[in-house]
Amino acid sequence: MSHTFTANRVKNRANVAVKRAFDIFFASLVALLVLSWLIPLIGVLIKLDS
Repeated sequence: MSHTFTANRVKNRANVAVKRAFDIFFASLVALLVLSWLIPLIGVLIKLDS
């Protein structure tokens, strides 16, 4: 019985690690794609306003 519990804990930790890696990758990708055009756009809008 304890062997099954240990195997489930290892699988759970592996799943958590994979999920964390995916979350970091996806968040970085979104930040890169959005900020690459949003920051210059904000800069142009500030320049036009002042």
